[in-house]
Amino acid sequence: MPGRDNYYRILGLDPAEQDWPVIEKRIQDKRREWSKQKSSGNPDQKRQSARYLDSLGDIERVLFDPATRVAEAKEAKRLLQQEQKAGLKKLDEQIALFATEGRYTDDDIKLVYRQLSKAFGESEIEQRFKDAGLKKIATAETHTAPSRQGLDSVIARQIRTNLNHLSLTSLYAFLDRKPHSTPEELRRRAGEIYAEIKRIGKTDVDSTARSDLTGQCKTVFANADEKAKYDYTLSLQVLEELKPNLEVAGRDKFLTTDEMDVLIGQATARRVLPEDARAYIEEYAAKRKWGIQKPAGGARARPASMCGYCGALSNTPGATTCGACGEPLEVACPRCATPVPSTLRTCPKCGCDTGDAPLVRSLMTEGQHLFVQGDFDAARQRFQRVLVIWPGWEAAQNEISRIDARQSEIGRRIKAIEHLIAARELTEAAREIEQAVRGHGHSPFVKLERRVNDGIARAATLVAEGRRLQTAGKNAEALDRYTQALGLQSDCDEALRALASCPPDAPTTLRVNPERNGYHLDWHSPSATADTVYQVVRKADGPPAAPDDGATLKQVRGTTYADTDVPVGTLWYYAVYTHRGQIASPMPAVSGPHLRITDVEALMIVAGSGQVTLSWRRPPGCVGVEVWRGLGFPPKDKTDGIELVVSGDSCVDNGLTNGQTVGYLITAIFKDPLCPGRQLRTQGIHCTAVPVTPPEPVRDLIAERKGKTVTLKWTSPSRGAVQLRCADQPPVQTEGDLFDLRRLDELGKSIPVRTGGQTQFNLTNSTACIIPLSIEGETAIIGRWITVTALEPVTALESRPLGNNIVLTWVWPSAIDTVRICYRFDRFSTGPEDTDAASIICNRTEYDRHGCWELRAVEDRAHYFSLYSATAPDGPYAAPAERLESMGHRHEVRYRVVKKRWFPLLPWVRNMILELRGSQSLHLEELILVAKPNTLPVSPGDGVTIHEVKEVILRQGRADIPIPKEHWGRNMLVRLFFRRAADSGLVRLLHGSAKEMRLG
Repeated sequence: MPGRDNYYRILGLDPAEQDWPVIEKRIQDKRREWSKQKSSGNPDQKRQSARYLDSLGDIERVLFDPATRVAEAKEAKRLLQQEQKAGLKKLDEQIALFATEGRYTDDDIKLVYRQLSKAFGESEIEQRFKDAGLKKIATAETHTAPSRQGLDSVIARQIRTNLNHLSLTSLYAFLDRKPHSTPEELRRRAGEIYAEIKRIGKTDVDSTARSDLTGQCKTVFANADEKAKYDYTLSLQVLEELKPNLEVAGRDKFLTTDEMDVLIGQATARRVLPEDARAYIEEYAAKRKWGIQKPAGGARARPASMCGYCGALSNTPGATTCGACGEPLEVACPRCATPVPSTLRTCPKCGCDTGDAPLVRSLMTEGQHLFVQGDFDAARQRFQRVLVIWPGWEAAQNEISRIDARQSEIGRRIKAIEHLIAARELTEAAREIEQAVRGHGHSPFVKLERRVNDGIARAATLVAEGRRLQTAGKNAEALDRYTQALGLQSDCDEALRALASCPPDAPTTLRVNPERNGYHLDWHSPSATADTVYQVVRKADGPPAAPDDGATLKQVRGTTYADTDVPVGTLWYYAVYTHRGQIASPMPAVSGPHLRITDVEALMIVAGSGQVTLSWRRPPGCVGVEVWRGLGFPPKDKTDGIELVVSGDSCVDNGLTNGQTVGYLITAIFKDPLCPGRQLRTQGIHCTAVPVTPPEPVRDLIAERKGKTVTLKWTSPSRGAVQLRCADQPPVQTEGDLFDLRRLDELGKSIPVRTGGQTQFNLTNSTACIIPLSIEGETAIIGRWITVTALEPVTALESRPLGNNIVLTWVWPSAIDTVRICYRFDRFSTGPEDTDAASIICNRTEYDRHGCWELRAVEDRAHYFSLYSATAPDGPYAAPAERLESMGHRHEVRYRVVKKRWFPLLPWVRNMILELRGSQSLHLEELILVAKPNTLPVSPGDGVTIHEVKEVILRQGRADIPIPKEHWGRNMLVRLFFRRAADSGLVRLLHGSAKEMRLG
């Protein structure tokens, strides 16, 4: 490092930067920069760039190594601190110079930074300026006459001509807007005036001048720069009026500070910015070769605060509003809240337009006034226009939110009132309107109020007419008027009282006849009219005593009704009331009790060897079930067959002959509600069954999933066919249970089954339960079901003993946060619910904290671990990842093919076995024998599986496995494997020589 430049300093990197990709990118950028300077730079740059390019290899070497990179950064930081210490004195000297004026600009900061960039950043320099009491002056506040440009003289003359014709001083007066309004607002206002001129259609001289000015406004106020030209043109026109005063003040060819202040004050009184006035005076003095006195101490006297709206000067210290027009001298920027002088059009910090502040205040005041009056649409337009001028301004957004809330509340009120009107509850609707008007004004509810008042008036007219008819003895016509009144106003108290004084007659001769799922009702009405309505009421265990005593089934105009969904086993009573309007007959037509009966439900018939088991679910109210048996066919009734003994909700018929059809009649019994002591019987269910010896259940169903495709494998039973069902949930039945063949759909969707004990299907859900069934005749037996899931298991599962502990590590699948760890000492667990296995939950956070999972204080024997990944602790679970930790207790089993011949010297083989020999008794499970022509298989998939062994027991270290006869004599070599690779952790299978493993 000594004798060369620091590489962090050469590259211009922050010493805190330690990210190699960022550093590498900076090196590449500098390589291009130095190459360019080497070929086209000045002599010094060429020499320096050549030296840096030669050092690139060493730069990359030093900064790529973390250790040397840290040392280089540390040295860069030390050098930076040295330079800052040396530069601090220079900075203080320059700050002392700026203190003579007491202010600074962004350009001043950049000037100092160019001189002291190696020691300080721009932010550090500016902070030291602030600490020294210097005030920042925005660049926008600096106005120098030579740098500004006015309008083209021709355009300015045209504008002046039109304004003079209309007796106006400026385009701002023509538009009725403040000079600091934004160009967008000025153009919008010009558009409004032009549209008004076109609407009126006049073509006189005044209208022509106004029309010309609107077009000139769109050009002059096209953007901020064009507007600035017009503003400067206005200032020059005003300042031209000061030339005589200037000549008087400069009669001695010298302007004192007092004279300058007076002249600038005269200019600002004419609404000219002090900076523009000073620049104009200085330029005029320079042309006339006059001298100008500098303020005492070299500091320029700061003029009094000027109002940007009326041009008045405020000499009051600390004044916040203009004494002439009342407008604020400063306005808070709506975007960054910085105080902005009213003389500025934009915020010097963020550039937001603040010149439209008076217009914004006017729009806000108008909007708030309209809101109070209830004119929400007009108020919203005002606030939205404010947001066009000042996008995102919180005050305007809050006002719009207030409008939304008020309109939402009014909408809710209107909806409630309309609901009452639809229900013809006009009295309540009028009360609701009265409350709404008090809270939200009258305007939103005028139409609703008119509808309600009109309905109430029409109903009152009908009631009055009804009373006249009733007085005249025309009761039928009077009742019709009262009913019509209630049709208009359902809560008309006078009409209700009038109808209540003469209620309708009750129906007669109510008849209730049973149908398939309920009852059919019909009745007679002695005094039916066009407006008569009948209310059908149903009640359990007793007749209805009033129209609201029970369940109202329906209101009908006819004299019939079908009750098609009557619950079974309950005593039901029916009542029918006559209604005229809202008045019901004093008494109803009543019928009951009625009891609906039905046969047993969920009947299941399971045929076994020499027996048939029937089970069912009783319907409500059923007091008993009878089962009758007939040979060959079901009994017609209880006199045609043999009654069987029923136990609870099932019946077992024993002593039957396999293969012989038997028939059954199952009837449900109910108590007769009309005749105590008697019973009612259903027609019964007729069914048949054929006893048969059940086939063996499938006990070895396994699943292999690749993506969404699942391959299922099993060993077919010696008798019967195999069906597979796919369900979302495991069945309530267990392995070996018989099942009714007619109800297989309850176990899930069928999976097409191929021959050979193997099939495939696509997994559509995240998890599925696969249920195997062995079927013989009409008998089905449930096998050992399995669960298949789309979740991925953990991978790279490893284990190792660590003292008295076992440490497991694995790779987590994505989207998996939970693993259930099950372990046993005799075999792998049968599933996550295996009650014989110890079960522990491990979450990803716990695993990541330790970098592994540890089982402490273990026993000194083999552990069979099964890990089930899941998205939640209670599942569903993925297929297990298995690992056998032998704890050093690994056994060896040697095996070879042994051919037993009829005679030692003859070739005929009597038997062929796989001879297994070990050092002690062992229990091996799930083995496969794999064969391959001419060479030994190296893995379970490297060849053809010719035999599967469920289990084999080595008693005293010896066992034989018979080889299927169809493979004897084949020119193939065999090898024995565990079906699950994890099983090989405890037992090592050692094959014999190639000659000893040949079948032929």
